[in-house]
Amino acid sequence: MGRSRSRSRSRERRYNPDGGRYGRSRDRYDDGRSDELVMQVQKQQQAARLESWQNPHGMPNWTQTSGSLNPNVGNVAGILETPAQQQERKQREIYVGNLAVGVVTKEVVEEFFNQALSHLVADPILTPPVVSVKMEGSGRFAFVELRTRDISDQAMLMDKIVEIYGRYINVGRPKGYIENYVPPVDVEDSGPKIPTEIKPAEPTKYLLLSNILPAKELKSEEMRDNLVSAVKDEAGEHGKVDSVAVPPPPESWDDRGPGRAYIKYKSKKDAIEGHRVFHTRTLNDSSIYARYVSENEFEQAAQGTWVDRTKPDNGLDLPGLYTTARYASGVSGLAVISPTLAPLMQGLPAAKEVLASVILDEEVPFEEGWIKIRGFAQNISKDDIAAIFKDAGTVSHDDIKLVHSADGTNLGEAYIHIHGPDAKLRLALAKDGRRIAEHKITLEVFTAFEADVERRIFSGCQMR
Repeated sequence: MGRSRSRSRSRERRYNPDGGRYGRSRDRYDDGRSDELVMQVQKQQQAARLESWQNPHGMPNWTQTSGSLNPNVGNVAGILETPAQQQERKQREIYVGNLAVGVVTKEVVEEFFNQALSHLVADPILTPPVVSVKMEGSGRFAFVELRTRDISDQAMLMDKIVEIYGRYINVGRPKGYIENYVPPVDVEDSGPKIPTEIKPAEPTKYLLLSNILPAKELKSEEMRDNLVSAVKDEAGEHGKVDSVAVPPPPESWDDRGPGRAYIKYKSKKDAIEGHRVFHTRTLNDSSIYARYVSENEFEQAAQGTWVDRTKPDNGLDLPGLYTTARYASGVSGLAVISPTLAPLMQGLPAAKEVLASVILDEEVPFEEGWIKIRGFAQNISKDDIAAIFKDAGTVSHDDIKLVHSADGTNLGEAYIHIHGPDAKLRLALAKDGRRIAEHKITLEVFTAFEADVERRIFSGCQMR
């Protein structure tokens, strides 16, 4: 039996990706819209074929547009959350089914719900309704995490009365949702604790001059001996020096990586003066980082051991920062840097500033690549964006792609290419959640690939 066309038009709504609006549509069988819709469908089909470009590293097909799913570091949005945090997320999540396979992409789903629910948030650009989208491998359905439980309640009203590309979507609750759920009082107190401040390292008699020269120049014994003499003479002009050690960099160490020289002073007072003299000083264009270290680290260095400095004693382990391990597209920067801490840092600006204070910039490996940013105001210029990421590598105007909708609306997103001989992509990812005081914004930073830019263009977006 054919479907009756007498369906109440008051209940029939559909998503129009061309106009970027959520509202009443003409009848589904009206041929007047066919030409324009066919063009959009063709674009979406091209985008679907480009899915294979999205993961050039061969990651699994589960991806997120703005969440923290990463096959290399674990599902931060699930496995590494406490039970209470998992349940709270379930209460904000919805299931969206009956999607047009090969036509509806995760970007379409995200844009649709962001536009349809934009009136429920204070600022749709800085804090959009959608937190993340997870598409099922074939594209038949998706799970959408929304910003609040109230927003998810409103999304439920769209069940079977709203169309995306001519198909009524099914909207429901995910498995594990609890009706009338009341969160436990101690949700925020469960799980690992994050310090809200870290005191500066206590002065010791032992000082490390990190990045004093590129590691390549210290792989020969003769060069290390010359540096020992030079550092001992220079340090001796500002304090009493006991000894100097320059350990050989391991063969696996990047030639451009930081070389090290350790100084053992006669007293803490001498070391404090040495820190004042050497910190941020340059030698052959290398900016020196002077850091206090323990007696044990100095003794190891004196014996020729290259100490692993990426595991600080402050408890903030950052396994994804000092590596070039592969990741998927759409992973939040914090989830890449520290999958364990990322979910616990949500809503804790002080903790994110602490994170910034303990990063050893010189130890972060050289790496080029792309990032996606979100949460910046429309009046921020490309010069402002380039300045924010200048410590991560070369960023010119041409490297910044501001995303606009088909009708020219600034979507408050941008793709940025971090490159150059000194590029450190993970320093850019580490800015995720960072408060940029001069612009009064909190950045959201995600992993991305060049193919993501191409896919957004094929989906109808403009890059300016």
